[in-house]
Amino acid sequence: MKNTQPLDALITSIIKALIPWFTAFCLFSQATLSFSAVPAKKDHFIIGAAGVVNTQPYEGLNGFVDPMPLFDIQYGPLFLYNNNDEPIVGLNLLSGESVTLSIGTTYGRTFLDVGKVKDNRKFLYYGIKNRGRSIDFGLLANYYAPIGLVEATLFRDISNKSGGFHGLMSISKVVPDTGNFVITPRFFAKYYSLQFNNYYYRVTDAENNAGALLAEQLNRTTRADFIKRRPSYNSRTSGHLGVDVNVVLNLNSNMKLNGYLSYENFTGPVETSPLVEDKALIVGSFGFSYEF
Repeated sequence: MKNTQPLDALITSIIKALIPWFTAFCLFSQATLSFSAVPAKKDHFIIGAAGVVNTQPYEGLNGFVDPMPLFDIQYGPLFLYNNNDEPIVGLNLLSGESVTLSIGTTYGRTFLDVGKVKDNRKFLYYGIKNRGRSIDFGLLANYYAPIGLVEATLFRDISNKSGGFHGLMSISKVVPDTGNFVITPRFFAKYYSLQFNNYYYRVTDAENNAGALLAEQLNRTTRADFIKRRPSYNSRTSGHLGVDVNVVLNLNSNMKLNGYLSYENFTGPVETSPLVEDKALIVGSFGFSYEF
């Protein structure tokens, strides 16, 4: 079932999410009182491979390790990038003195595969179907400040999954004087709309009724005990804080070793879902790439 939300409530939630972003942007601008020029965009072609480790927030699901392509490609206004299992394909629309604006498409990381749930936790997902990764389209803005790169994104699902929004605001800065290493730590805040959270973490009354009926038919438990263990749940919009670091070791002018590590802390609307066990998402990857 697709989760819907009145238009005025949707607009209000987006505005509330954007207010701290805009405030932070203004504070950064006021504090620095100057701009950094947008770095010259040179065409480049970097491809490689890595293994990526993702933890899973859902109860009864282990984290997973998958192969992942690495790429960082720029050709005129077109760019493609992936180092953390959320690839982005975009097109630069505007490059000002210190700001760039782009449109892009990304492939979301969040999903639920009930077929991989541990046997002793399968009953928690009775009546619930798989919830797939989404394809999202949105805006990407970069502000090059003296204190670092300020990034803001806002994406909307276009693949008929949640129909919801998710966004990010972050600040990062390359650590100077690290030799052949390029180390870029980043602090970020992420926004997830009600529709997004309901699609991935909600338990509807219909799902609960179907689950309770199946639990009784299989003599797994009584209806009352099942509903007590996995009650219906409606989520809300949420904001998560986190940090990540991207590390590149230049072995020579072409070969590189790539590493990435991210920690994202969940908040109430996600962590209080009866389907969720972990309170944070950890993502890591390690691989190599070659610049042509």
